[in-house]
Amino acid sequence: GKQRRRFKIRRVNHPLFKPVSREQAEEFLRKNDSERVIFRPSSKGTDRLTCTWRLKDQFFHFDIVEKNKPDAMSLGKVLVVDGQKYEDLDEIIARYVDRVEDNMLALTEHDKFFEIEEGGSTVQDWLTDLKQHNPRTIPYCFYHSKKLHMAMEVGFIPGTRRVMKEFVKVTPRGFRYRHKDHRSVRALINYFKKHASRPPPEVQRKIQTARANNAAGGSHRQAVKREADRTTRGSSSSSRGVKSESSSRQQRGGGGDRGRTRRYQPGMQVRAFFAQDGQWYPAKIIGQGRQPGTFAVEYQGFPGEYHDLREQDLT
Repeated sequence: GKQRRRFKIRRVNHPLFKPVSREQAEEFLRKNDSERVIFRPSSKGTDRLTCTWRLKDQFFHFDIVEKNKPDAMSLGKVLVVDGQKYEDLDEIIARYVDRVEDNMLALTEHDKFFEIEEGGSTVQDWLTDLKQHNPRTIPYCFYHSKKLHMAMEVGFIPGTRRVMKEFVKVTPRGFRYRHKDHRSVRALINYFKKHASRPPPEVQRKIQTARANNAAGGSHRQAVKREADRTTRGSSSSSRGVKSESSSRQQRGGGGDRGRTRRYQPGMQVRAFFAQDGQWYPAKIIGQGRQPGTFAVEYQGFPGEYHDLREQDLT
């Protein structure tokens, strides 16, 4: 069997503190319907505790950093959760757990919340079905995140068949989405509807700043345009069997990319992968990239900003 974890004895005088592991805390809360919160030792050291909190059949765990400790084993006089200071564990329950729970319930009780059930429909299947019935809309839903602590995710299809996913952090103040705080579910949804068709702010900034790392400003834009013209002329010359142009292209390292050039031509509308967030966005082929085997791509909504992408990053 598994070896029982041993904790250093902590002097924490609170009825909800128990020297148990994460698994033991969840098991205790399952068996005791009247209990929903347990404070327990942290595996990260004696300068913090962990709170395990149950909401329906979901379990959440968060760290409590201790400050101003009388000694290593005693509870700190100042407790910090997500950057906010609290005087004691009861205040954490009242001002943090209770408020986050209220916001969680408000979102889970909304008709746009999707309850993921084992063996049932997936978020992707449900949204895809909605999109097929009404292609002009942006179907969306909220659901519990399995990747980010104490968060929801919003899944939506903004104009393609690909389901996009973004995190919604649930806080005592409301909902943190796209680096903005929204005090209510209505405010969150109104903001989402207004901005869902555009990339998140951090992606927009990355696309804008990537030009400095991926291109050399205005001179590069001119070079790309010249390269696009050269590619068009080169394709025409190649079809007439002009060897000089073909040899020149091979010397520049592009001889093995002629198949790609025939597939992706300047001016083509495509969907391009953006490595910084792992998502796909509408874009246009401008010409051949600076690196062999790449294409210069301009993302929709960011004119004049070119990115070198390989064929596998285009669709």
